[in-house]
Amino acid sequence: MKLSERWLNSLVVLITVLAVVSVASRIYLANFSKEVGNEPTQRDDWRKIAGHGAKIGPDSARVTIVVFSDFQCPYCKAFADNVAQIVRRNANVQLRFRHAPIARLHPFAEDAARASICADSFSKFSSFHDTLFSDQAAIGRRSWSSYAAAVGIVDSLGFVSCMKSKHADSVLAMDKREADRIGVRGTPVILVNETMLVGNPSLDELERLVRSALKSTSKQRD
Repeated sequence: MKLSERWLNSLVVLITVLAVVSVASRIYLANFSKEVGNEPTQRDDWRKIAGHGAKIGPDSARVTIVVFSDFQCPYCKAFADNVAQIVRRNANVQLRFRHAPIARLHPFAEDAARASICADSFSKFSSFHDTLFSDQAAIGRRSWSSYAAAVGIVDSLGFVSCMKSKHADSVLAMDKREADRIGVRGTPVILVNETMLVGNPSLDELERLVRSALKSTSKQRD
């Protein structure tokens, strides 16, 4: 086969793959968009949901924000930018991060989840989380050990070994089961204490939900 024919065949394969991914993305977004913007719901089991996941923020916080997220999801990145501002300036808010990677759309999201689980094992989840989202476009092209080194994890062999471990698989599987249980079909899905909503709220809306939760916890303490 001539070089030009090989190149043409490769191009046809690439176009076909991109077309399939594009169609899948449109179907997913069409279905997910039906849920985004729905009224928030209340969950009596929110403490159970918030009892797991990597932490960003103090344990003494009166408000817990739980996010079911995917490191390759652009809406999750936007949410991460917003929630970081709230956690940074409010000592009464803690973020609990739970994994809901959408593998059919984001082929490296599950490995990104495993990498962040291992970063948490090295007490580096917060900075690893921020680095993944800030360099989201490089996920799948940049090595996981380079992400780890960027946040100060020096044991690269231990980090890579962790990513292949039963521990990483177990944490990821637990989060995916919980996501299925509460009906997560797209990301992000967010809880602010007992209030659950689908999609990425604006910063103003997220702040309003936090203020409402703080007010509610203050009444309960009185």
